Amino acid sequence: MERVGRSLAQTVASLALWATAAVGVGVTATQLTGWNRSRWVAILQSFTPALAITGVPVAAIGFRRRRLALVAAGLATSGVLGAIVVPATRRRTRIVVPGQPAPRSSLSIAHCNMLYLNIDRSLDLAAALLWTDADVLAMSEITEHHRRALVAAGAFDRYPHRVGRVARRSEGIVLWSRFPLHDVMIRPIDSRPGIVATVETQDGPIRVVLAHPDPPTMARGLSRWKSSFEMIDMIASSPGPPTVIVADLNASRWHPLFRRLLDCGWRDAHELAGRGLAPSWPTDRRFVPPFIRLDHALLGPGLELVDAVDVDAPGSDHRAFLVSVVAL
Repeated sequence: MERVGRSLAQTVASLALWATAAVGVGVTATQLTGWNRSRWVAILQSFTPALAITGVPVAAIGFRRRRLALVAAGLATSGVLGAIVVPATRRRTRIVVPGQPAPRSSLSIAHCNMLYLNIDRSLDLAAALLWTDADVLAMSEITEHHRRALVAAGAFDRYPHRVGRVARRSEGIVLWSRFPLHDVMIRPIDSRPGIVATVETQDGPIRVVLAHPDPPTMARGLSRWKSSFEMIDMIASSPGPPTVIVADLNASRWHPLFRRLLDCGWRDAHELAGRGLAPSWPTDRRFVPPFIRLDHALLGPGLELVDAVDVDAPGSDHRAFLVSVVAL
């Protein structure tokens, strides 16, 4: 009986090893080709860093067992996926010149996915956002309940320039600013609304694009995922002042669609700040820690980063962030 049990355990371990290798190779293939027509692919791509690490023991065990297929699978997985992960580990990009004072930010933006189901802690969430003392509040999934909490916290007096709309579910999106807003557009970015507005800062105009694409984890959202990214890039790249995109993009560096934005010249603020591996989702699961960054600030030409930090968002399933930029 003991021998049978040992044999069964070895069989299960072997199957698990080959399954791990197969998943790693499959995700590697989708990363190389940019294939994203399955929500399961999008989900598995979210675990790119973990798969890059597991490729090492897969190759080591394959070498020990003289299984060339395992060695090749493990090395390919670690090599390709590791190359995707490494840029996110970069150190902070400094824009401070030695001997000169640190630059004063032209604009600070606090971004938060409010979570439309977040009712019990909406007052705490409003207080957390006002604590950032940001020049602009960019909020998605905002409901009338959240709006009332912000009013009670004094946000209307602090942010007299307001655009956007609240909603009952995830379609609510608003931009509130200390500074005047011009050239405002509330336009659909595929199935969800987005906001484009030029903020008149003391150092000149800065355009803010606020978006919240559908997640690719459902069939309906997956079909709109690619077109949403294309529309965001088209809108933000159109002629105009220096631009920053702030969004819960429902995507990370581990997704090819997001890296295409980076290839177009957009720079991720958290990576510039040396925090490229800091996750922002999920924050509301008891047994699942945050493991992926879905919330981003992307900087276009003419802007440089002062800092980007994450902020706890009570009751939301996302971390908020505060990004400060300087216009050159």
